[in-house]
Amino acid sequence: MTSDAQPDATRVSAPRVMPAPAPLIATPLVALILIAAIGGYSLDWGWTGFKDNGTVWDWLHLLLLPLALAALSFSLSHKRRVHIPWSAVGAGFLALMIVLVVGGYGYGWSWTGFEDNGTVWDWLHLMILPLVVVLAPFWLRSDAAERRWWKVFAAAVVAAFIVLITGGYGYGWGWTGFEGNNLWDWFSLLLVPVAVPLAMATVTIRLERMESDRSDNRDGDADRTGDPNVDSASEPAAASGDIGS
Repeated sequence: MTSDAQPDATRVSAPRVMPAPAPLIATPLVALILIAAIGGYSLDWGWTGFKDNGTVWDWLHLLLLPLALAALSFSLSHKRRVHIPWSAVGAGFLALMIVLVVGGYGYGWSWTGFEDNGTVWDWLHLMILPLVVVLAPFWLRSDAAERRWWKVFAAAVVAAFIVLITGGYGYGWGWTGFEGNNLWDWFSLLLVPVAVPLAMATVTIRLERMESDRSDNRDGDADRTGDPNVDSASEPAAASGDIGS
């Protein structure tokens, strides 16, 4: 009777695998956006507001940050199982943006919406938060050699900001869009893009390291313990040896 009850105990103690929540949320959300887009642009559903936001610029404002967060979540949760060529993905996105920028500003592609958003300030509002979300985990996981390149990159960004701020406020470079924006506006622009993603990535990386340490400790305990069958067989032998002596 004991042997018959043992498989039931094994089945009860088996860990349950919870389904990933992201697909359950993303699938109906994407379907809802597609239905609203078709209704807004093709069926004149005015209540959707899609016709008033029909440019590439509007869609970038809507989708860039969610896509960046999705890429962050996917890279952190699947990095051991799925290899993603992030350099190729980034290069493809950069090439697409170059085409859109050239067409929007150089050839008057009004459907891009870029001509109405032509300042550096506008692009900072669009790009800085998604970029930080995507790049922060790579920086935090980089080794000593890679950190040197990140420092060079950071120094170049700071130097570019100094030049743009000097030209925008001191020399009237209108294309920067900096004039009229005070310190409060800069805090509003930079605090969330810098603080929140870095804090989120730091917590995630620390949790991964804690899990790795726990896994290493379990492996070490298993090595020291050895095969439990061997240990249980050796204990009676050792006890009989002590009795014989």
